[in-house]
Amino acid sequence: IRDLEDKLKKYYNLKEIIAVIGPRQAGKTTLITRFLKKQKGKIKILTLEDINTFELFENNIYDFINLIIEPNDVIFIDEIQYSKKSGKHLKMIYDKYAGKKKIIVSGSSFPEISLYTIKYLVGRVLLLELYPLSFNEFLRFKNPELYQIYKTGTYDNVLQNRINEYIDEYIIYGSYPRIVLEEDIELKKDLLNNIYNTYMLREIKELFNLKDTFKVNTILKILSSRVGIILNISELSNLTGININTIKQIIEILEKVYIIKKIYPYFTNKTREIIKSPKIYFIDTGLRNTILNSFDKKNISGELYENFIINQINIKNIKYWRSKSGAEIDLVIEEENRLIPIEIKTQLRTNVVGKSMISFINTYNTNQNYIISKNYIDKRMINSKTIQFTTFSKFLSLINHQYTKI
Repeated sequence: IRDLEDKLKKYYNLKEIIAVIGPRQAGKTTLITRFLKKQKGKIKILTLEDINTFELFENNIYDFINLIIEPNDVIFIDEIQYSKKSGKHLKMIYDKYAGKKKIIVSGSSFPEISLYTIKYLVGRVLLLELYPLSFNEFLRFKNPELYQIYKTGTYDNVLQNRINEYIDEYIIYGSYPRIVLEEDIELKKDLLNNIYNTYMLREIKELFNLKDTFKVNTILKILSSRVGIILNISELSNLTGININTIKQIIEILEKVYIIKKIYPYFTNKTREIIKSPKIYFIDTGLRNTILNSFDKKNISGELYENFIINQINIKNIKYWRSKSGAEIDLVIEEENRLIPIEIKTQLRTNVVGKSMISFINTYNTNQNYIISKNYIDKRMINSKTIQFTTFSKFLSLINHQYTKI
């Protein structure tokens, strides 16, 4: 069961259209189809990848209404991004049947859905995003008994090490549902390669009218080797020979089709702090490892653990901090009028607090401060402020299951 199913249940009885968007192969169709099997009424499931369905919806909307909408109670239209008329047509359907028929749509490219669908449906649509499995979902699939212990945040070193093994697996092969469910390692790699080449690159090429994806591949390989490093487009241009505007366009496309995400800097002082340049992370680290053909556990860097943590924190205001003198904090959560700095380390054996954390605490007077790693737990006071040392998994348990207490 996916966590998003709770929101589907919450929104299902409302009159608005439900739109579920997210990366290809994240499980949108499976989630919605399974959910609808539990519902009452006559249900119709169709996809605009089917040429006949597409032609009917795109060019004969009145016939579509008579043949599909009229006889059914619930209509699920998958791959809605292919229709340039989707917004106008869904608005027509909604205005006629609001409260009488339930319409659910899904798609994998946010800009196309936004352009063709959402702008016509303001006040008529509820938008949900489905990503590959969170670590919560991953561990629940892999080891339900261990998950029940994990979410409490109270377990010994033996169980901590077992959880860390799952974290490493999650980072190496990612969290697309089909990959997670596959046990054969070589088949996992083949399936990841298929997702990348058949779905991701094809969608980029088709939706954005690119003649080839050579430049996209080139940029992706460099970004894959620089996870968590501040983006320098001029440097990328010098390395690749691709002009700056093209690189900006490619990065924008990669973000819009859910391959990468940007984290921007937190700042209050423009003269002393970095204010513009984002860091780049991957929505799925398994896809990143596929691009580099790097699946060795020894290659899991601190930046990949950083990527892992970022992908698990379901809070919008996640940033990083860097002063122009070089002090840097990996993550800053800005929430409810408070700042929470988080330093991410791979291994720790002592409660040493670096100059960057001290600098941030002194600058922003933060009361909650975290240094997280695989196994180390401790607490330390500096200038009357608490620095909590904890593990990746216990920090995520705290964030996701009892955030109000953090």
